[in-house]
Amino acid sequence: MDLSKTEYASLLYEGAVAMPALLPTSTFTAVTPAPQEGWALKETKKAYRFNEKQKSYLEAKFSIGQATGRKLDAEVVAKEMRHALGSDGRRLFKSSEFLTVQQITSYFSRLSAKVRQQVVTTEEDICAAAEEANFHKAREDILLAMNLEHPIVFDQYHICDLVRDNRLKNLKLGLLQMLCEKFNLQDSVTDRRKKVSYIDALADLVGGCSCSHD
Repeated sequence: MDLSKTEYASLLYEGAVAMPALLPTSTFTAVTPAPQEGWALKETKKAYRFNEKQKSYLEAKFSIGQATGRKLDAEVVAKEMRHALGSDGRRLFKSSEFLTVQQITSYFSRLSAKVRQQVVTTEEDICAAAEEANFHKAREDILLAMNLEHPIVFDQYHICDLVRDNRLKNLKLGLLQMLCEKFNLQDSVTDRRKKVSYIDALADLVGGCSCSHD
C-alpha cells in the first residue's frame, strides 16, 4: 500500500494521464498427488533360495569350523566367498551369487540347529571311537612296559582266571578300581562310574597275556 501511494503521488506531480493498474498477486498452491492406498505397509520380502554351490560352500566352511573348534565369522566368510575358486581354478561364484553377512549367519544358524538335534548320537560316536583308540593304545603301552606273563595276579586275585570264568563282575567297584590302578589301566577306563568299564580294561589286559594266546 505504501508503494502504491508513493507511485500515485509521483504520477500526480509529473502530470501523467494514465494510471497504472496494479495486478492482483496470485498465490500458487502446489498440488501433491495423493499416495496410493497401502503405501505405509511393510513390503514382504521374497525368500532367497540358495543354489547347490552356495550350500556346498557354506556347509564345507561349517564342517571345517566344527572340526577345528573355531567359531566361524560370517563377515569373514562373506569376504572369502568373493574370491573363492572352484576345482577348475576359476571363480566359484558370480557377483549375483554373493551372499550377505545376514544370509550366511542365518544359514549357519540352521546348520547349528541340525547339529544340536544330532549332538547325542554324534558325540557318542566320536567319543566311542576316541575311547576305543585310546584303550588299545594304552593296553599296548602297558604290555610293553610291564612285559606281562601268565599268570597275571595281584595279592590273592588271579586276574586271568577271573576273566576266563567271567567272575570279575562279582567284585566290588572299589576293588576293580584298585586293580586297574595297580596295572596302570586308568586311562583305559571309559566310564569311571561303571563296573563294566573296569572289567573291560582288565579283560583287555589279559588279552595280551600268554594264556590268551595259547
